[in-house]
Amino acid sequence: MQRGIAVFKYFVHGFVFSILYGVLFFLFLGSFIGVILGFISVLVLILFLGYANSFLTAVLWTRMEPDWDAWGKLFLQGLVLFIVLLIVNLILEIPNMIMPSTITYWMMFAGRLFADGFVAKNIGVWLCEYE
Repeated sequence: MQRGIAVFKYFVHGFVFSILYGVLFFLFLGSFIGVILGFISVLVLILFLGYANSFLTAVLWTRMEPDWDAWGKLFLQGLVLFIVLLIVNLILEIPNMIMPSTITYWMMFAGRLFADGFVAKNIGVWLCEYE
């Protein structure tokens, strides 16, 4: 009789942990897929940033047709633009952190528009390949 109770206890213990392991496995699998999809979406957004900057640089400044097939150059342009804009915007956020107010926010926002445009234009001209 003791053996039968011990076997039943093993069964219940194993059943509970099998259910928990299954749930944990699916959560892990879902988070792993989510990380992969998140990484892919960041890569696509960086590539889109390069395309958008090439397009705006061509339309507003150079009047030349960008080489849309140069994916590596466009990705590099998007990556460099993202990093430089991140640095510029963090620097321009310092006055708003020191003296937070609505006026400071809007002044820094206006300054950021011109700074971002200047940086994007120069990176676009520097890294654009034109046909």
